[in-house]
Amino acid sequence: MKVWSVDWYNDRDAVIAKIVAAIDNIKSPLQIEEDKPVKYEIKQELADPVPAAQTNPNGIQKRDYEFATLNPMKISDSGFYSGAHYAEICADIQNVVNTESPIKEDYLRKRISEAYFVYPSADFDKIFDSILSRINHNVTIENDVRVIWRSGEGPSTCKYFRTDDVREGIDVPPVEFINAIRYVLQSAMSLPEVDLRRQVITALGFKRTGNVLAQSFSYALGVLKESGEVVEKGGVWMMG
Repeated sequence: MKVWSVDWYNDRDAVIAKIVAAIDNIKSPLQIEEDKPVKYEIKQELADPVPAAQTNPNGIQKRDYEFATLNPMKISDSGFYSGAHYAEICADIQNVVNTESPIKEDYLRKRISEAYFVYPSADFDKIFDSILSRINHNVTIENDVRVIWRSGEGPSTCKYFRTDDVREGIDVPPVEFINAIRYVLQSAMSLPEVDLRRQVITALGFKRTGNVLAQSFSYALGVLKESGEVVEKGGVWMMG
């Protein structure tokens, strides 16, 4: 409410009456309409399922490493080497290959020797090689190391890498470093080599970069560079 000076001087009582009326109106209870719940209709448009290859150009997946469950018998070293338990040992090796492929052959030997509490030796290698020749598997040579695959599989069919807190850097097959580089560059677009190496090693589940990890990364990056799948421009790496 406005009070004009002219009105005040001409008819003070009338102005006071208006002021009192305005105050009374403020003091009177306000008629407030109770809020009614408002119903909102949310329409969500669901996209059709997108194939993994479309979400990720090369279909590269990051997986948790799945370890095979082994059931070694409590046998002595002589029992292990006697040949009496070849069938059980063969079944365990086949189980590891089927579950943990791709797996470096040296890591496969380590898994079996630790499961059976047998110290690695020339005799162990002889028995291991004999049993390995009996199971279904495929072998590739990558970075001068033998990698064991499920039968019918190989680097061209592997579209994933795995992370865990058990394997050491030397235990990770080269193809997993290669796929981890693809995975990182598809997300980051381009990175300097130092940052790329750090992110790849982190993606694989390692907290620090050691010589083995650095060398494995360099080999994998070289494979991708040679194939033209990745290129270096202006000091950064990107998909080719």
